[in-house]
Amino acid sequence: MAARKNDSPEQNTKRLRLSVPTPHTRSLQVYAVDPSTGRNRYSSNEIIVQVPWEPLEPGPTGKKIAVIDYDAAGKCYYPPIDLEDRLLLANHGLDPSEGDPRFHQQMVYAIASRTIHMFEVALGRDIHWRRADRFGDSKENHLRKQDDIHVLKLYPHAMQQANAYYSAQAHGILFGYFRATKPTRAVICPVSSFSLVSRRTSSLTK
Repeated sequence: MAARKNDSPEQNTKRLRLSVPTPHTRSLQVYAVDPSTGRNRYSSNEIIVQVPWEPLEPGPTGKKIAVIDYDAAGKCYYPPIDLEDRLLLANHGLDPSEGDPRFHQQMVYAIASRTIHMFEVALGRDIHWRRADRFGDSKENHLRKQDDIHVLKLYPHAMQQANAYYSAQAHGILFGYFRATKPTRAVICPVSSFSLVSRRTSSLTK
């Protein structure tokens, strides 16, 4: 906000002090490569990506994406991350962690948001999510509108299996998790895969 000619220096100083520009981007930490592959053994696998700035509700939930962390196998919701928290803003979000559901929420939001932005830059317009199939002039078409996606829902721990797919019923992408074979028996979360999240998101853009 610019200073005004007719205001006193004190008034202008106060006005400028209260004026804070809205950021263009948000910085978030993610894995560059799925840590379960072991490819990051000799180098750092943690990177920071820039995503378009938008006000976020815990989840995170924005204008086009809503992360809903329901674990169907455990029959529970994991506490949602609040990326508006001042400490997380200062730290580029949570530090990467394979065992923290909140980091998985952060990563799936960051990669999906980044993918959407890349598509919009390439297309020169806002993307649209897929619509339910329509069949000519059928009278049933108005019922199919309820299957259209307006906000894409992302479920980081939706099921206990090595899979990730779009569910029309859930209006979003379901990511599974599973336990590795011996000797590690570690829990593997496909949502930690940069390329997988990007591919699943891009397949739904229009």
